[in-house]
Amino acid sequence: VPQLTVQAAWALGNLGNASDKVINALLSKLQDNAALVRFVVADALVKLAQTSANIEPALVEWIEQHQDEGFVGSGIDALWEIVNCTTWKVNG
Repeated sequence: VPQLTVQAAWALGNLGNASDKVINALLSKLQDNAALVRFVVADALVKLAQTSANIEPALVEWIEQHQDEGFVGSGIDALWEIVNCTTWKVNG
């Protein structure tokens, strides 16, 4: 059901709720087989990073745990966007 997952990830990114539960749910979907799901989840994490300083360290930890997996690129792309978009950085 990738379409439902895509819609849920998109909604979570736009709602702005960066609770630990939401962050962990999104991070788990970075491992999805569907590239579209991984892309939308990464985008949601980038959006949530605009208002939460918790996204970046959680994403770094996730990347370290999955560094040898083929799907890790989606997490790296999201982290790259977060780190390089200084207007989105949250003062922590």
